[in-house]
Amino acid sequence: MSQPAPPANVYGQIVIGRSPGPSWIDLRPLPENVAAARLHTETVLSDHDEDHVYTVALVVSELITNAVLAVGPHIPTRIGLGVQHCARYDHIYVQDPVPQAPVPRDADDTDENGRGLHIIEAYAAVLWADPRRHDKTVHAVMTHPGVVLSRDEIEQLVAR
Repeated sequence: MSQPAPPANVYGQIVIGRSPGPSWIDLRPLPENVAAARLHTETVLSDHDEDHVYTVALVVSELITNAVLAVGPHIPTRIGLGVQHCARYDHIYVQDPVPQAPVPRDADDTDENGRGLHIIEAYAAVLWADPRRHDKTVHAVMTHPGVVLSRDEIEQLVAR
């Protein structure tokens, strides 16, 4: 059975499925692709706890929004989203062509944005960025309900 073509603003999907690696989708850096990122996340995690999936999709929304804002509308490029389901957690990867790591800022009560990293930090068990010369990957690890990662597990994740 053939898959429908992706929307015009989505570059296309490379979905690895239930293999050990993440399922990926490549997106153009446009605000409307936050919805495509959420849908991809919900699809990959569809057979899991509904509240957990909602929370992971919320974190994905914030990560993709940050990447879209970092890239800006004038760079012809892509943002990659990887979603990996593991036994005790879900690992989210967001790749973009801006090597600088995101920096949390303090938003005033009247500010319309600036809270994304704080929201992510509130829900993620672990959050880190791997900046390289020409790009970066931001990682967020979302534990399954009732799971607490050990210090060793966290160190192993960040050291990968």
